[in-house]
Amino acid sequence: LNITWQIPSQRGNWRSKPSDYIAHLLGHEASGSLLSALKEKSWATACYAGVGTGGYENSSSHALFTLSFTLSEEGVSEWAEIVAEVYKYVGMLRYHCNSREGLPIWIHEELRAIQQVAYKYEDEKMPDVLVEDVAEEMMSGLPPERILDGNALLFEYDEGAIKDILDNFLTPSNSRIDVMSSAFGRESDRDDSISCPFGTCENMEILSPDEQSIQKEPMFEARYWVRILSDKILSDWTEYASPQLPPPSSILSLPPMNPFVPTKFDLKPLPPGDGYHPLLHCKLKVYASFGNKPKSWYPAKATKFNKTKNSILLSYPDRSEKWHVLDNGHGEALAEVGPETEGSFDSETVKFKVVTKSDQEDMIISGNINDKHNFPQIPLPSPESHLPKLISHEKNVRLWHMQDRKFKRPIAEFRVRFICAEANKTPLHRACADLFAVLCRDAATETLYLADVCELGCSISATDAGFTIRLNGFDHKLLNLASYFLGLVFSFRDENSGRLPPSIKEGRFEACLEGLLRQYGN
Repeated sequence: LNITWQIPSQRGNWRSKPSDYIAHLLGHEASGSLLSALKEKSWATACYAGVGTGGYENSSSHALFTLSFTLSEEGVSEWAEIVAEVYKYVGMLRYHCNSREGLPIWIHEELRAIQQVAYKYEDEKMPDVLVEDVAEEMMSGLPPERILDGNALLFEYDEGAIKDILDNFLTPSNSRIDVMSSAFGRESDRDDSISCPFGTCENMEILSPDEQSIQKEPMFEARYWVRILSDKILSDWTEYASPQLPPPSSILSLPPMNPFVPTKFDLKPLPPGDGYHPLLHCKLKVYASFGNKPKSWYPAKATKFNKTKNSILLSYPDRSEKWHVLDNGHGEALAEVGPETEGSFDSETVKFKVVTKSDQEDMIISGNINDKHNFPQIPLPSPESHLPKLISHEKNVRLWHMQDRKFKRPIAEFRVRFICAEANKTPLHRACADLFAVLCRDAATETLYLADVCELGCSISATDAGFTIRLNGFDHKLLNLASYFLGLVFSFRDENSGRLPPSIKEGRFEACLEGLLRQYGN
């Protein structure tokens, strides 16, 4: 189910982004949200809101604001009630806009903080993707100094612009509704008639086609039909969209404050005897003499740095290792290195040149050692201190840890692998394992959405050996999310009751099973 409203072009609102604010509220998935209310009735399973990035959706003349729902089979027949819920939520937002307090400012501040963090620690893009993105931004009307961050950050709060969109454009008379479902008849592919599968259902009669209304899309000849919405439905929806709070029986409300917004970004210090240095993992040419060998250029790789002794450990192709003291100017003060960076060790008795930087260590390089631009690859293993370390080994649990040394960002990865002897015993066992993973994800939707907004990811999937859980994102609140999700998973272990845990709300088992069966069917 897609509801589309045409609103004014938003290119001039890049500082306040009022459509993003409204999309955040309409597309929210936590408690009190539209999706939460519709899932409680087993009508919808997912939603999306906002102005798209395509030229026809966000142009200099207009913008198209779309609210989309993925429906259950029951939800298809209740499409009109779902749209009514949407306008009840719009009416609630208009009520707050017209109140003395206005919309809560903390929602904007929360969004602004999240966008700043996401932008600051965004993954580095491939050069071709970055060039393409920048070229598109240059055509969007942004000032030159904001080409990189203008569409990524919030700069100011404009409640008037939010109110204008809600009052004048998110209205029933300004909307187009698209209902798409295979429930309208795949048999129509084989004959000239198309029928509504929901009989005399009042809401579906509005959509039921007749021979005159059936049309064909010119490119692929997909059949569709168009209906003008009745004055009665438009009148009811308009009434719902007037500034008012939802009825007491409704669970609709503004979203809760997000407990996963990170505020600490400091990195955990590395051990003094195995710290960070710009030369670390670089491949070098070292001019020195070893044993009875004359002075010459030898290949080497920097594998370890001792901050206390200001020394760096070099590994050589014959698997030998040797510590070298960095000369003045090449300690921690050496902030940047690159190919052809030169320096010395051990009171200038050993000279070195950088061949490849640490971020190029996986390149396949071949050629003569004395060649200025080529150098043979040195396939040295990582030192033991850089490998995952077993820090706890009990009867049923083994815990491993590895500290990041490459990316140097406040990002953590938490993975749990459950080994279950009978997880894949029969096709039924595997199907039940898949259903268990779906139920966990569904029960955690509201919490996982809040985490996802803050760049925290969480997933669970069935494997041949059992289950795998993966959490990743800013480490400040990652363990809070892990504690919640593991508690949810273990709540299924009550063997005495034989019932699903309270976190699985009424009707959700059937809805999850329906979705899984549809997935298997596809």
